[in-house]
Amino acid sequence: MNRLAILALMLLAPARLFAQYSVYASQALSNDGSTIYQSVQLDGSADMSLPPSGPSSSPIHTPYIYSQIGPNGGWYMGNRTCANCYISFSLYTAYAPKSPSETPGVYAAGQVNCSIVGTFWQQWLPSIKVKISIANYRYDHNDGKNCYFKLACLSTQPSCYAAPWLVDVNGVETVSCETSPYFIVRTLAIITNTSRTCLGVGMRQYSEIPIPCQ
Repeated sequence: MNRLAILALMLLAPARLFAQYSVYASQALSNDGSTIYQSVQLDGSADMSLPPSGPSSSPIHTPYIYSQIGPNGGWYMGNRTCANCYISFSLYTAYAPKSPSETPGVYAAGQVNCSIVGTFWQQWLPSIKVKISIANYRYDHNDGKNCYFKLACLSTQPSCYAAPWLVDVNGVETVSCETSPYFIVRTLAIITNTSRTCLGVGMRQYSEIPIPCQ
């Protein structure tokens, strides 16, 4: 192959662009059990080269994250960087349900745009729903050291499993069981089309009044 043919192939060669990105999401409940949080993380890099006949300016890559809980959230833009630079972009979204029975939808995605070719990578995670499970326990007795509470639900049951009994170790020493006769446990339930997963042991707090199980 002569030099002119080789030069022609170099001028017509397409740009090389390999994307190696991942997006992750996790959900959690606030310490007081009232607010749902979602953390979304986008990490990765690209391998990109332009032909000699390509644009004279260097390409710039910009990461985007989509995070939504109920009505809160949307698309968020990260810092622009060079085409072959490593990207690490994360953010939090929060939502406080208006009622205990609310099951807001949760959505997450990642996207990377190139200043030359536009959007070249995008990934959506499976959508889910979340619910704050509430278990209401009523004071039953104490042994001089520990407070014993019994699950007390009326018409509805907690969305997450709740043990029949709850023991507040050293509760008598820190708070009067009779003064705060109810113990409320809130747990975040992750709901998909096929399963329900409950996160952690739940957020616990005393209450002077009962709160309906949900």
